[in-house]
Amino acid sequence: MQERVGYLNRLKRFLNTLRAENLILGVYTAFSFFLVLIHEPWRDEAQFWLLARDASVPEILGNISNEGIPPLWQLLLKPFVFLGLPYYPTMNIISFVLVAAAAWIFVKRAPFQRCFKYILLFSPVFVYCYATISRTYSMMPLIVVLLAVLYPKRLQRPILYGLLIALLFEVHVILWGMVAALSIEFLFS
Repeated sequence: MQERVGYLNRLKRFLNTLRAENLILGVYTAFSFFLVLIHEPWRDEAQFWLLARDASVPEILGNISNEGIPPLWQLLLKPFVFLGLPYYPTMNIISFVLVAAAAWIFVKRAPFQRCFKYILLFSPVFVYCYATISRTYSMMPLIVVLLAVLYPKRLQRPILYGLLIALLFEVHVILWGMVAALSIEFLFS
């Protein structure tokens, strides 16, 4: 029994080290990248790549009502299409990089206990839904994490905070309620 308690104490001490933090981030990044490599692209993912490829910027901006989502994702894809990069795996790597950056900032800067951060990092949403599937909401974790990190200093950096809220507004319609709440709270602050 004491062996088990001793082992758990050593594990707890290790998980609170910078080495463990970097190891967890490395495992997360490797696992997420592996999932990106074996992910078979879906038709709705290709839709936005084709829009970015075939439509001009004014056409993308004018196509909002047909697509049902703001144009930020297509505008983000446009330079990669312009460079002539292939659809697969470019689009999946873009999603992966956005979410990996969010994961790094989350683990390094979020004001939560490390064990909680590690558990959340390996949740299906963070590993698969955002990092692997290339959709517009792969931008959400990075913007939300940056908003959370900047939140205590939002009154000292109002332009940056407001810009992040505006970017979050452009990610997806389902986030507009959250954007409204953040905007109202920010205006009253």
